[in-house]
Amino acid sequence: MVLLIIVIFFVISLLTNIINAVLPQVKESYSLTHGMAGLLPLAFFIAYGFMSIPSGMLVKKLHRKTMLVIPFVLASAAALVFGLFPRFPVYLVSLFSIGAGMAMLQVVINPVLRSAGGEEHFAVNSVIAQLFFSGAGYVGPHIYSYLVTNLDKNNVDGNIVLSLVSRVTPSGLSWVSMYWVFVVITAVMAIVIAVLRIPRIELKSDEEVGAWEVHKRLFKNKLVVLYFIGIFCYVGS
Repeated sequence: MVLLIIVIFFVISLLTNIINAVLPQVKESYSLTHGMAGLLPLAFFIAYGFMSIPSGMLVKKLHRKTMLVIPFVLASAAALVFGLFPRFPVYLVSLFSIGAGMAMLQVVINPVLRSAGGEEHFAVNSVIAQLFFSGAGYVGPHIYSYLVTNLDKNNVDGNIVLSLVSRVTPSGLSWVSMYWVFVVITAVMAIVIAVLRIPRIELKSDEEVGAWEVHKRLFKNKLVVLYFIGIFCYVGS
C-alpha cells in the first residue's frame, strides 16, 4: 500500500508537470493570447477548489478503493476525449476534469499513507513520496520532449510505441500525443487499484471533513484567509 501511494504521487506529478510543459505549444497551436494561455493552468487548478471539500465529504461515504479508482477513470476519460477531439474548448474541459481527479486523489492518499505505513512512519513516508513527486517533475518533460521531437521529425520507424502514437496524433499537433500517454497511464492505474485489496481505513478526527457549516466558519476565520493569500502569492511567484 505504501508503494502504491508513492506511485500515485509520482503519477499525479507526472501529469501535472507535463501539462505545464505543454502550455507553450498549446498557445501556439490555438493562436492564444498570453491572457488566454494563463487561463489554462487556472482551468486545471481551479478544479482543486471545486473538488477538495466535496472529495473530503465523499471519503466518509465511499470505500477507499472507489475513491482511488474514480479519479483515474475520470482523468483517463478526459484525456481520451481530448485525444479524439483535440479542440480548444475540449482541452479546457479535459484540463478541469484531470485536475478534479488529481484533487480527489490528494484528499484521500494522505490518510491511506498514514494508515498503511503506520502513524509513527508517516513523516518519513511523506518525505519519500514527495521525493518521487519531484522526480516525476523531472521525468515528465523529458517524456514529452522525446515524443514531440521524434513525431515532429517523423522519426518513428522501428519504434512500436512511436508508430502507434503517431497514428492517433493529429498532424501539426504532436503535443497531443502526451494525452494518449495520459490515457494509458491512468487506465493502468485504475485497473491495478481495482484488482488490489485495499484495507478499510478509519479517519482520525482531525482528518474528517465537517459539514458545509464548518467550512463557512473556516472561511470567516482571518487566519485561514491569510493562509489562502499566502499560498496564492507563493504559487503566483
